[in-house]
Amino acid sequence: MRLEILRIKAVTATEAKNSFGELLMKAQSGPVSITRNGKEQGMLLFSGENAT
Repeated sequence: MRLEILRIKAVTATEAKNSFGELLMKAQSGPVSITRNGKEQGMLLFSGENAT
């Protein structure tokens, strides 16, 4: 069994709102945590190519 350590990127809700396209690109390489007032409010994950 192979375990991988994921490095989760974190951005503020304001950064996510202002740079959503860039955030989508970041999510392709790993999960992105979205924070508000220093607390995680959500997580953006890449669903795969052409996922429906």
